Parts: sequence; structure tokens; C-alpha cells
Amino acid sequence: MVLTMMANVAEFETRWLSERTKEVLAAAKARGVCLGGFGKVLLRRLRSLSRSPLLRLTVCVESLSQWCVLV
Repeated sequence: MVLTMMANVAEFETRWLSERTKEVLAAAKARGVCLGGFGKVLLRRLRSLSRSPLLRLTVCVESLSQWCVLV
């Protein structure tokens, strides 16, 4: 019986944590936060391709705006 109760509590905590995480990620996305690490990888690649600072900034802004809303 004790193990059943502990299992029920563990399942409840897992569901609660999952729901909370989804809510927080949705709120961050609504604020325009770019989630994930792909943006950083893309930015590094674009910086290595371009030598001109102005061109680099233009290319980065155009490319990143396709993936997320810039803050």
C-alpha cells in the first residue's frame, strides 16, 4: 500500500512538472523569446561567413527573424 501511494505521488509530480514546463515555455514564446540552441549555431555560422560587420548584422537579423521574434 505504501508503494502504491508513493507511485501515485510520483506520477502526480511528473504530470504537474510537465504541465508547468509547458506553461512556462508557452509564456516565453508569447514574449518572443527564441527557444532552443539552433539560433546560436546559426549565428556562429553566419558570423564566420561574413567579414563586414554591417553585412554580418544584416544577414543575422534577416536569418534570425525567420526563426523567432527578436526582442
